[in-house]
Amino acid sequence: SNGTKSYFPDRLPKRVLFPMSQKDKKDQYAKLYDEEVVSLIDTLALPRYTMLDYIDSKRAEKATSVEKQLIENLSRAGNRTKGFCRTNLFKRLESSGYAFMLSVERLILRNYMVSYAAENGLEIPIGGNSVLVDFDDEINSEVSGYSDKETDEDIFTVSEGKTEEDFVKQAEKLYKEISLHQKKRFQWMRAELFDTDKLIKDIYADNEKLLSIVSMIGIWNPQEDRKLEALAQLLTTTHKFEKVIIFTQYSDSAKYLAHYLREKSVESIGVATGDSIDVSSLVRSISFGMSIEKR
Repeated sequence: SNGTKSYFPDRLPKRVLFPMSQKDKKDQYAKLYDEEVVSLIDTLALPRYTMLDYIDSKRAEKATSVEKQLIENLSRAGNRTKGFCRTNLFKRLESSGYAFMLSVERLILRNYMVSYAAENGLEIPIGGNSVLVDFDDEINSEVSGYSDKETDEDIFTVSEGKTEEDFVKQAEKLYKEISLHQKKRFQWMRAELFDTDKLIKDIYADNEKLLSIVSMIGIWNPQEDRKLEALAQLLTTTHKFEKVIIFTQYSDSAKYLAHYLREKSVESIGVATGDSIDVSSLVRSISFGMSIEKR
């Protein structure tokens, strides 16, 4: 009103560092950022993302009209699709170690589900956009039918045991569940239309690499999550009496942060994801503390 100009303050990002040491056996992030993990991800064949490569051309000539249409619709993106998958794995790692390990487990489990079908001559479920289904529970509920809100935690996440045998058993259970109770949510193709020997070989080769990552890290321990601890210190010390909004790309990370930050004395927390109806009301309901949004 007096003619003085006002400006929005410059918003300058500040890095919050957390310790990481290859010499510390408890340092989970140091293990995940190791060159061995990067190399394993870079050499994955990712057969479920390029199912067209495994179609037997001679057998495909005898496919039904519906099956021929499914073959026509299979992704032809090839190496670009694989690159997208690898990029998303690294983005998950950037989001949180927990989210990354969850995607690794999902990859293993769904790989074995497909190999179970191929080995037993059963119909193979084909997702319309399977490139996305391994990376986030919200995406899973919307894309291609590989998951939904009711099955994500109970079926797709292996809660007990991390061995190959555990995953194989869970994959068989998963296949039977969707083939009996959720079949309409999938597109299906007969196993005999594929070169199943090649498909199974590549799936097992990939899972051997992914299982080595699981073995290397073991069960993700939030108590040893250095990045989570640095965030907790920021909230309970630096911004103790302020509202804080944390943005993260994946709802898996948002839910993980909310759960374990409560254990670290951050009491007033709200979580907003794609399923949230009224984000504004959620933010207003928090007197101080933080809200976590999946963006």
